[in-house]
Amino acid sequence: MSFQVKPTSVLLSYYIPNRDPGSYPNCRLRVTTYVGFMEMGKTVTEKAVMYLVDRQLEKNFGESSLKLTCKCIIDAKAYLEDHPDVLKGFSYLQLFVDDLFYSGLSIENSPIKRESLKIYADIRHILEDLGFHGVLRLSFAGQYFWYIPPFFRRAPVLVFKDICTHERREKLEISRMLGKDVYEFLKEVTGKAWAWQDSIKRYSAVLKFGDPPFILDVGENPALPTDVIEVPVNYSGFLDVDHKERELESAIRVALYLRPELGHAELRSVLRSAGVKFGNHRTTKLFKAIKKELGVTPLAMARRQVK
Repeated sequence: MSFQVKPTSVLLSYYIPNRDPGSYPNCRLRVTTYVGFMEMGKTVTEKAVMYLVDRQLEKNFGESSLKLTCKCIIDAKAYLEDHPDVLKGFSYLQLFVDDLFYSGLSIENSPIKRESLKIYADIRHILEDLGFHGVLRLSFAGQYFWYIPPFFRRAPVLVFKDICTHERREKLEISRMLGKDVYEFLKEVTGKAWAWQDSIKRYSAVLKFGDPPFILDVGENPALPTDVIEVPVNYSGFLDVDHKERELESAIRVALYLRPELGHAELRSVLRSAGVKFGNHRTTKLFKAIKKELGVTPLAMARRQVK
């Protein structure tokens, strides 16, 4: 077989800027897509890269990155909006979206897919609005190549972990993309991984823009970061929108009708005692919108008292 095996550091030319990331006036973006079945090492590979990026940032600029993982980009956005202080002091953000199905980024057309795509398209501006200026290294993982939207199937760095889930048309396209030798090696990796040889998962097939296909080796027992923030699944409450939105909206309207002076903390207590469950982020957005609509904002109530 004819191909090159390269260490994880080969990706740093794409991930690490040539000047202090905090010197950029806006948000710069670096994107990676992982494709592989469950338990094939997507998350371990990504965290090994996270660690390496942090080490290089420390060496070059004397700083580290903020590292977040989530199942859905909507949850990550909600978390950062609720905790903008976590961004302070960082000019490099590593965000890993670890499951396309939670993100809605598969072949179906659904509200969660539309919202996720909108956030992906606008993520740089969302971060800038939160006061972040620097570099965002955005990575996400999916199990089935053809379920990934075209934009992400053509990420500047595309990492394949196995071939076990590929359909015939996927095999044809991916084998052409990777070349016969790299694809055959990936087939060997897949077979050994399924035979309980977990150490083989250190290898991946990589398409990096501007380079020939190669095999990536994260090494044996790679170092992993310990300061990764894991955003809970459905933190935003978006997964519940379809069947709970009306219930929550009705409950908030009734509560504000009866007690227009209610604050958000008191409202959450009322909802909890009534048995209504929903994500804090979604509750806050509805609460503010309904108060504004009903004219029960603090400013509006003060004007009424003056009159």
